Amino acid sequence: MLEALKWGEDSGIVLRLYETYGVSACTEVRTSMGGEAIETDILELNNYGSVDLRNLCLKPYEIKTILIRSRG
Repeated sequence: MLEALKWGEDSGIVLRLYETYGVSACTEVRTSMGGEAIETDILELNNYGSVDLRNLCLKPYEIKTILIRSRG
């Protein structure tokens, strides 16, 4: 479930997603924006590395915050 879509604190666009059924799940997130997708903490202070939006997996009830930085 996409809970939030907002401008990032410093740059880019932030997606906040969470798993609602209590099971592990994978999904694909499509965007026309392009750029690098980085998993970050909920406050957008710490980066945990790049993520593949074509295969984004969540654990039961997990919340993920993804920052998409545009190229250029």
